[in-house]
Amino acid sequence: MNNFASKNIERMWDQIAFYADMLLGILDKVSEENLWYREFKGTNSIGNLALHLTGNLNHRIGVGIGGHCYQRDRDAEFRMKGIPKKKLVNMLNEALSLTQDVLKSVTNERLVEPHNIQQEFPEKDIGDLIATVAVHFGYHVGQAVTKTARLESERL
Repeated sequence: MNNFASKNIERMWDQIAFYADMLLGILDKVSEENLWYREFKGTNSIGNLALHLTGNLNHRIGVGIGGHCYQRDRDAEFRMKGIPKKKLVNMLNEALSLTQDVLKSVTNERLVEPHNIQQEFPEKDIGDLIATVAVHFGYHVGQAVTKTARLESERL
């Protein structure tokens, strides 16, 4: 892989890892009850956001780039609740480890290959997919940060 491609993939991983550390800090801090708390119908809990990000990494990076087996149920990521925090953290850490391993294996030539994930996003190639995943991860961690701040002021 040329230096430019390598540095850009490293930067995308660094972004995911930065936001993952924030999310893991939130998961460590929040109670089991507040992990699944929803302010009102139609909103997501911190736990659901963590499940969604885990599913997204496993599906888009693990399957879409790495060719791993994973059956995603995206709707369930937002419906489920009550998974013990320790299990949720383990699931997220496994997805992060898989993501890091897959990204390390991406060559310069693969960056411009089409990916095999059919989604609502119009990425054209694996390079676009990696960038979209990094932005998506940061977006939802931002939501979790906001929810945590509200919980601290209102419920803790």
